Amino acid sequence: MKTKTLLLLTFLLMASTSLMGKVEHLLPKPQQITINSGTFTLSRPVQITIPATGSNDPAIQAELSDLILSGGGSVASPASALIEVQLVSSLPNAEFQDEAYLLEVTESKISIKATKLQGAYWATQTLRQLAENSGGNIEACTITDWPAFRLRGYMHDVGRSYIEFDELKNHIVKLSRFKVNTFHWHLTDNQGWRLESKVYPQLNANASFTRYAGKYYTIAQAKELVTFAHQHGVQVIPEIDMPGHSEAFRKAMGHVMLTEDGLAEMKAIITEACTTFSDVEWMHIGSDEVRDPDKQGSTISVDFFIKEMTSHIRGKGKKIVVWRPGYGYTESDVDMVHMWSYAGSTLGSLPAIDSRLHYINHYDQYADVVSLYNSTIAMQTKGSNQYPGLIVGIWNDRIVPTDRDIIIQNAFYQSMLAAAERAWLGGGKGYFYTIGVKLDPTDIEFADWERRFLFHKANFLKNEPIAYVKQTNVQWKITDPFPNGGNVNTVFPPETQEPASSYTYNGSTYNTKSAYGAGIYLRHVWGEKTIPAFYTSPQTNATAYAYTYVYSPAQQTVGLQLEFQNYGRSEMDLAAPQGQWDYYNSKVWLNGTAIPPPVWQNTHTTKTNEITLKNENFTARPPVSVTLNQGWNKVVIKLPNNGFSNSAVRLMKWMFTFVFVTPDGKDAVEGLIYSPEKNMNPALDILINAIDKANSTKNSVLVGSEPGKYSTAAVAEFQNQIDAASAVRNNPNLSNDEYNAAAELLISQIEQFKKKINLPKVSTASKQYWYSLSAPLRDATRFVAYQGDNTALIGQAFTANTDKFLWKITRNADGTYNMVSKVKDSHINENSVYNTALKAQNGIPASGGWTFTPVYTNQYFAISNGDVQMNQTGSGQTYQIYNWGGGSNTTDAGCQFLFRLENIVGGDALDSLIIAIDNVTGNKMLAPAGTEPGQYTIDKLSELNDAINHATSVKNNPASTQENYRNANNALLAAFETFKNSINLPLASNGTTLWYSLTAVRENRSVSYQGVGNTLLGETYQNNQDKFLWKLVALSDGTYSLVSKASGTENIYISKATPKLTAITGTQTSGGWKFTPIYKNNYFIISAGTSQFNQGNSGTSYAINNWGNGTNTTDEGCQYIIATRQVATDVQTEITADVNFWIQDRFLKSSGDLKNVKLFSVTGQQLDANRQLPLGIVIVKTNVTSMKLMVI
Repeated sequence: MKTKTLLLLTFLLMASTSLMGKVEHLLPKPQQITINSGTFTLSRPVQITIPATGSNDPAIQAELSDLILSGGGSVASPASALIEVQLVSSLPNAEFQDEAYLLEVTESKISIKATKLQGAYWATQTLRQLAENSGGNIEACTITDWPAFRLRGYMHDVGRSYIEFDELKNHIVKLSRFKVNTFHWHLTDNQGWRLESKVYPQLNANASFTRYAGKYYTIAQAKELVTFAHQHGVQVIPEIDMPGHSEAFRKAMGHVMLTEDGLAEMKAIITEACTTFSDVEWMHIGSDEVRDPDKQGSTISVDFFIKEMTSHIRGKGKKIVVWRPGYGYTESDVDMVHMWSYAGSTLGSLPAIDSRLHYINHYDQYADVVSLYNSTIAMQTKGSNQYPGLIVGIWNDRIVPTDRDIIIQNAFYQSMLAAAERAWLGGGKGYFYTIGVKLDPTDIEFADWERRFLFHKANFLKNEPIAYVKQTNVQWKITDPFPNGGNVNTVFPPETQEPASSYTYNGSTYNTKSAYGAGIYLRHVWGEKTIPAFYTSPQTNATAYAYTYVYSPAQQTVGLQLEFQNYGRSEMDLAAPQGQWDYYNSKVWLNGTAIPPPVWQNTHTTKTNEITLKNENFTARPPVSVTLNQGWNKVVIKLPNNGFSNSAVRLMKWMFTFVFVTPDGKDAVEGLIYSPEKNMNPALDILINAIDKANSTKNSVLVGSEPGKYSTAAVAEFQNQIDAASAVRNNPNLSNDEYNAAAELLISQIEQFKKKINLPKVSTASKQYWYSLSAPLRDATRFVAYQGDNTALIGQAFTANTDKFLWKITRNADGTYNMVSKVKDSHINENSVYNTALKAQNGIPASGGWTFTPVYTNQYFAISNGDVQMNQTGSGQTYQIYNWGGGSNTTDAGCQFLFRLENIVGGDALDSLIIAIDNVTGNKMLAPAGTEPGQYTIDKLSELNDAINHATSVKNNPASTQENYRNANNALLAAFETFKNSINLPLASNGTTLWYSLTAVRENRSVSYQGVGNTLLGETYQNNQDKFLWKLVALSDGTYSLVSKASGTENIYISKATPKLTAITGTQTSGGWKFTPIYKNNYFIISAGTSQFNQGNSGTSYAINNWGNGTNTTDEGCQYIIATRQVATDVQTEITADVNFWIQDRFLKSSGDLKNVKLFSVTGQQLDANRQLPLGIVIVKTNVTSMKLMVI
């Protein structure tokens, strides 16, 4: 039978619009898939064989029977068709065994193998998805699957807002289909005690409730739910909060928990609860936020209460979970912590659930789903003993009208399925703090998740309240913010002019940038320092505008999801004033006509949680009915702010939601194109973004043979792939689907290229590669040093030719590696308790060694074995090498290790020549060509290429001797040094005045003059703004004075002020600045002795700091691009035959006709003057002149 392996790429590129269940619709995506020919037909007699199960086991028999019956078949024995479930001791290739399964579907048999019934149950859920709406036919395939994290859950706060029992069961059924395995049941809070107590029935009396009086779950229901959950592969973690969040207890019992009576009563209550929940492993006791009302009349301390209760609960055989931050537990007090808020942290080596930024009651319907999907879990890419997984929580502080509102207003299903896939697959692009909520148009993984989610929304979840529709096709342009002085009604050019790529206001230029998605945060609810949004540094008292055009194939009446303040479901916020969309008075126009806000149903003016949210959120009201014209429809949105705090709304959101839907609000409108440029092929924009991303990736890597670098062959192949994508981009005759396919292919090739990074070379008996090992970001002077067997490894100052610093790499049959000391055959042993020192142990293992995970942002690796990870500590731990990081931490400085090749034993001159050729070729490939500072002339590149070719010919000549290799190696290295010294430096003005911009790699901000004596700032470069322009004046000591053009006739230069650089008046004669190339792209450091330019971040208001000690070449704030902007006069607006030329939004612009203008790259390649230009220098030629322009 012909088979084909379905790799991740193939899975991502599938885009079937079929409503029939297939492999391509599986959610979560399985870890490994092979698609086979044929189908298994359900519409016939089918025999089921399974191991014996009990009432508390997953209901595999029932699931398979229902699968067969719903497919038109019958369960029979015997039968020619068979579904067989087997329990096995282990599954090959499955990284985590407990929930793993192997599913094989052929035409006559479905085989399920698993190590436990839980894994077999997940296989049945995969089958149910494959059979969804399939007409009884299941695609033949082989799937090996396992979860990256063992805990994948959600929390309902029924203590505050009761949810009907059947609805809780419905959520278990629906979410277990997607392999969610934990329900955290928050049963008690101030508003009500929702678990029946026969010991103290007054807890459930109406008088003890402040909300939903008399609504609670009986003991029988609690037992039933636990059993029901187990039958669907879900564990229940009940929570009884203590001693805080206990107003319901106080009302019922007449005193607080922190009394002798209260303690005795709580022990009795917990005894009853442990009996009720006899079949659960964990008991959550909250114990955070113990406030004054919880202590009123107390006679015992919180410490005493907690000690007594934890001892009592453990005595009942339960493991304890608590919130963190919360009570100050020690590691021995409890069994697991539950991290919440940005302050959530681990406690020693205890398991720690991640809910830090997973409270969806604060989040919107669209943008936050992007971050939930893309974020790692607890900053880990896979689970470990310490990091079991995540719980997505909904807190119902504010009363919400119905169960339906709790689900739809909290974006429950899209959030849960995004989190479910991430927790099952592992991985992620970074944590919330770094990735933010911006939708990347090249993120095909999220787009693929969206496609699969919408399939399930239309099928298995079709009766569930879900507002989410497709958003990955929605494109916007958003302006730089205009300063409004606190007046949100100030009118700016985008309100009165047609949409444009930039606007001029009060002499300043305001550009636009692209944004994507149906929900856009200009500033996230948690602020830019916690979750980045569209603006890196959002400013108060500012007005932004967003615009797009929407193409409709016909005139039609549609619905519109529209809002400007997504109201949190845990806040007592007040509705906007009547006649306004929000407290910022945001506005929106469709084809020039303003869309009025609804009449707000809530009109109360005193903040309270006890008046329900009504129609504040778009999910609680019908879509706005609007008419789209046939053709292009203009949408303009005004987004002012007058500060990020308001007495009426606790958490102000600078945001908007906008997407057209069907009149009933259930689906996106088919056939619409969202394009700010009126582009009928919007995938071309995605392709352009993908090419930019690929070039950025290529330009950011280091090329050579060392670990953490890329081979010249890999870079050359990647360049060919970029060139192929560029050829598609430059072909105007292709379809949108062809542009989209090219974009998806290139995006996948970016990921494939990243995986081609060099690992440390494996030593053999005849040739050993000896590496030193250090964590330079923690301490560049310390290297891992062997101290003897069973003795802690220590980071020490490196000494050349000293064996204790040298390690070779051996490879095991299981694909793992050993790090073996040169002192003796002892390896770095992975058997270490968390947060204790790693040691060397005699011998070289045959399996179970280390893995090396590239960090990708530099040349470093994370070194781990399961949840054991190497970490270079600091002075507090005497620089020992610890087990810390959880197994997948790639952000901590101590977890990022550099392998540096110190020598080769058994190597020869040919080895050295091969390494030299690879390194020099790699550096040449990354050397920018041109005449700008930091670039190399074509002649110098050609000379180096000749030297490489000569060395390559010697290498390839079978007659070459060791002496020939040595001579060729020496000649090549000498040629490379000559080449490096030929780099173009910035030139002093002498006769011809050269005006440069100084742009830091950090956030692409250019040094700008702010007035005499004022701190220099980094700002986004704007054409025709003299404050960004600087010339070099040569001084007698070989240094340069940096003089501002903004000073006019006054001589104002940059001083070496500390701690921030300023510009001062005068004439500098010596002690100026030097420009030192760092031979990475075209970057320089700018220094004067120990003074150095450094671009600050938002925390310093983007000041130019004097920081780096004059030698820092690694910090992005110290790396500067020096670009020629004007020569003699303003080159950007140089007049040629009364014609001006300039670059705007990466397009060549002119006050005249571009028909006779020729445009070239610095390498001589002719460019299309009517298309978006590549980054860097371009040359404009006319019949009377030529000039250089910078594209940034």
